[in-house]
Amino acid sequence: MKRALLVLCAASAAAGQREYTPGVPTVITANTCATFSFTGGCDCSTPIQGARIDVAACRAGDAVTVDEALATEIGVTAAWGSCALVLSGEGSIEKYMSMIAGARFETTAEDGEERVISYQLGRARFSAANGHFYQAHDVAEDGTWTAAEAFCAGSTVLGLAGYLVTVTSAAEQAHVAEGLVGDVWIGGSDAAQEGTFR
Repeated sequence: MKRALLVLCAASAAAGQREYTPGVPTVITANTCATFSFTGGCDCSTPIQGARIDVAACRAGDAVTVDEALATEIGVTAAWGSCALVLSGEGSIEKYMSMIAGARFETTAEDGEERVISYQLGRARFSAANGHFYQAHDVAEDGTWTAAEAFCAGSTVLGLAGYLVTVTSAAEQAHVAEGLVGDVWIGGSDAAQEGTFR
């Protein structure tokens, strides 16, 4: 089964980043749901299925933690691994932002190197290079390019319209390829002229 790679144009309001300076306690963000601008009818009460906090160039001894009591109260689980804290479970944007705002980065590493810590709402992966979100989905219908295109065109995340990804730069290609396993459909098609992809 091929997967459709859904790309969602988005404002960067649903994601953010912060630098970590050695020896300085780091709060991930001071943003709250009220600081975001939403499109497509979303608001702070819109339910989402997860969020993540990533640590770029992380080292052994790095970790991001959240308030476990708050996580239990709102029904969210947190799992640290592969340089990311993945938050799972259905909750409102507001609840997830309260979790992220209360998260802390800590390290026992003594390398003195800075880290860039980023967060994003939902399961899609944010690209700071172009302000888009990317998410792979199984195409349950016939598994064709046409089914993948239709699925993505009919999808939204956080009120943002989706479309089948169209790679326009080497940086976007690298971001798209990161973390993918197996074959995926992308937006290029030779439907108009056999062998000429557009």
